[in-house]
Amino acid sequence: MKVDPNSKGMFLALSLFLLVFLLTVLRPDQVHVPIVEIDDTANGNLELVLSQQPSRSECFSFISKIANSIDKTCPSCQIINKACSTSVGEKYQRVRGFEPIENFSVRFSNGDMVINTLDLSLAKAICDEAGKKGSGICYYPGNGREAHNLGFQNNDASGEDMISYFSGFEGSFDKSRVFFAYLKSGEFLLAFLLTLVMTLLLLKTQKFHIQYTVDSTEGIQKVHAKEVSRVGGICIYIGFLGFVLISHWTDFFGGEFELGWKLCIAALPAFVFGLGEDIFKTVGVSARLLATMCSAVLAWWLSGVSINSYDVWFIDKIVNYLPMSVFLMAFAVSGVANAFNIIDGCNGFSGGTAVLCLLGFILLGYSVGDFELVRLTILLLAVISGFLIFNFPHGRVFMGDGGAYFIGFALGWIAVLLPSRNPSVSPWASLLLCGYPVIETIFSMARRVLGKAMLGKPDQGHLHNLANKLSLKFETINSLEKNTRNSVVFIILFPMLILPVIASVLTFQDTQLLQFLFLVYCAIYCMAYGLISSALAKK
Repeated sequence: MKVDPNSKGMFLALSLFLLVFLLTVLRPDQVHVPIVEIDDTANGNLELVLSQQPSRSECFSFISKIANSIDKTCPSCQIINKACSTSVGEKYQRVRGFEPIENFSVRFSNGDMVINTLDLSLAKAICDEAGKKGSGICYYPGNGREAHNLGFQNNDASGEDMISYFSGFEGSFDKSRVFFAYLKSGEFLLAFLLTLVMTLLLLKTQKFHIQYTVDSTEGIQKVHAKEVSRVGGICIYIGFLGFVLISHWTDFFGGEFELGWKLCIAALPAFVFGLGEDIFKTVGVSARLLATMCSAVLAWWLSGVSINSYDVWFIDKIVNYLPMSVFLMAFAVSGVANAFNIIDGCNGFSGGTAVLCLLGFILLGYSVGDFELVRLTILLLAVISGFLIFNFPHGRVFMGDGGAYFIGFALGWIAVLLPSRNPSVSPWASLLLCGYPVIETIFSMARRVLGKAMLGKPDQGHLHNLANKLSLKFETINSLEKNTRNSVVFIILFPMLILPVIASVLTFQDTQLLQFLFLVYCAIYCMAYGLISSALAKK
């Protein structure tokens, strides 16, 4: 009996998802260790490894207390990393233990502070000052350490000692230094060039693989006039992976890039199943969605981050149960990933939309001082830009499902990371920032349900499809080369794409206003859809 290839893909994706989710449910109780890293040009780098907390919500709440204390009492200090770790590595085990370490450190009742600076006299001065203030015990490199007032062992979550120390802490940090360090160090340029070279190699070797990677001109959603390779996603993924590996193997870019390698590993199921559709044309939508949900669960497994609050009371009650929190997060992230695949219908449209969203996340990350997340978004921006050189406007190569799912998954995960790591950011800011692809997906599903069509069946009813048809009514656009015409869709819909990004960046802390603006944007989308449909109906 012949087995349908689509059924094979669906079975494989479902099995993978069930395995990963089962491991999630059966995973033993996790540790929840708040970790905060502060950078200061005068005082060096300070790592705070705080006491284990009983739950994720209390862990993030504790991080928020420490961060707010630092923001209020030390405006010159900048927090470059804050996370609730569920997998404390050997490094942090040593920091929290009693054996000597190679750095100056201060033990508080609610955690440890490690002072990382090449200036040992400065490190000694900071350590001695903390000891003199009576809020902690200073330990020199090589000295054994003890539990301070037993609070460290008893998980004292009050935060009194750490906060009292930072109430008098002074720093002199140049805020622009961290933000531009990634550009000055050449990280953006390297990631950009890696993807650019990979895409160029793909084009130069096209005659050897085009029979397997071609995107045919036949199909209801096809708008290109000649056969083009649709595996540009390989170049995007390898460009990003290449930078992560170089960063890991050398110290030139500051050493290991933790968020980067976690993204590379977690994104693999989404990327591979999307690439499988690009090459074999037999991986159905359901299989790709399940694979992307697996990626989201893997991201949680590696980072310990899921959505802690949706700012909707009845949903917030549900996410207190970890498996439901992870499942809803996986569902949301896979929805965003699928949304970027849905809008990938014209040259540069999905990639350009991703660029605008990443710029929004960069601004939000910079605003709240989450520079590790800023670094991740800048590098994703770099690899997408390297690909877009060949994709927009002439459409010489397409990102395909592999690229769209990788980019969409990365943006979905960033949308989860930002409010989870930074409680001052509303989760609705992430939703509004990705507003266009999300609303396009919701509207398309509603349109197909009302039209009694299959949800996964492709059609020409998307807003970008209508905008492309409308553009062809103008002689100037119609006179362009056939493979280039559809590129104007990104320009036509640019106001629709940038509007939610601007609104999100300006109002990222006000949940109620963000919810209202999301509804307003839904209305704007419906109006735009109606106007373009009416214009097309006119002869």
